[in-house]
Amino acid sequence: MEVKLNLSVFNANKLSEKGMNASSVAKRLNVSRECVSKWLNGESMPKPDKLLQIGLILGVAYNELVTRFGDSAMPIVHFRKKQNRKQSDDDKIATDAMADFIRRIARYSTTNAGISIAPLENPKPDYEYAAMAADYFRKQLNLPRILKSSDLVRWFKLFRINLIPAFWGDEKYYGNALRIYFPKEKSTWVVLNLDSKVTDFLFWMAHEIGHSIAPSLRDQDSEDFADNFARSLLFPSSEADALCRKIGSKSAALPVILATAKSWNVSPYTIYQSLVRAEERSGFSSSRLPPVKTVMGAANRHLSRETVAQIVFRSDQPSSSDFVRKSEKWLETDFFKALAAYLSQNTSGNPPIADLAHLLGLSPDDAYGVIRFLVQEA
Repeated sequence: MEVKLNLSVFNANKLSEKGMNASSVAKRLNVSRECVSKWLNGESMPKPDKLLQIGLILGVAYNELVTRFGDSAMPIVHFRKKQNRKQSDDDKIATDAMADFIRRIARYSTTNAGISIAPLENPKPDYEYAAMAADYFRKQLNLPRILKSSDLVRWFKLFRINLIPAFWGDEKYYGNALRIYFPKEKSTWVVLNLDSKVTDFLFWMAHEIGHSIAPSLRDQDSEDFADNFARSLLFPSSEADALCRKIGSKSAALPVILATAKSWNVSPYTIYQSLVRAEERSGFSSSRLPPVKTVMGAANRHLSRETVAQIVFRSDQPSSSDFVRKSEKWLETDFFKALAAYLSQNTSGNPPIADLAHLLGLSPDDAYGVIRFLVQEA
């Protein structure tokens, strides 16, 4: 699906109504007047960050500012915020900007080794189907009973999925992960938030794998399948059924949930939701599980809040060299090599400091540090 400016919304008359013209827009957006003229004539398309500013000038939403049509080579983006918060127009523009930058880097990637695994045919978003899919892939890939991040990294490599480490923070509603699929290049990239807790990080790795094996699903069906697949992959339904039979009362359930989550290296919420499904299958007349708020409250009090970044880098602010080298080794990613190749082939103009900072959640100084390190190493 091609995206173009909606010229019925962005035109000279609309700008005039706001007391502006091509020259004043160019000055405000720090671009040339010729550039704005090409936008107004439909000859070129603004970058996502400029679209955001145009929307603010005109007072219109992103979806009003663009039109979508045609057979698509546009990237397919899966992005969900913490606690399933609804995406805003700013989120869509931000992820479009990330996709645009990743696409520029992707052509320099050498990730082509691996196996071609056919996606699921006619996948369904319900838990039972997702659980069967998780069991199937566990057997096919000979995965261990309790999974570690290295097991999922191996899976990403088999699926030829490129991983990008990011520091997106641990704010209440910030992003967990971002998956971008480029249909034309048949290339998939997943950005993982290293500021997540380890158990959350494993879930979101499994969640993104779920998207990758069921690409035909869209919107909420896609999210539901990925959630159900991730839970079932990390804590199989057979284990949930066995644990459900052992729980005799609500008072006994909480310590069992916490202990099981710790031993399986998953979130108590993952165990809780799996037990909810197990109770539904068992046909119990009443639940023996405590309220979910009780479970999560206890988890926050008793379980470690150490982040993936703190474990991998042993620092909240790793050096540029540590960030690059340890990420490459741990995630087996060639993102930084691709970025270095991109930088070596695009020496004219300013380095993409703002784009890299935005994608990786770094300060401009830290993004420049990564670029400088890659250039020196080349």
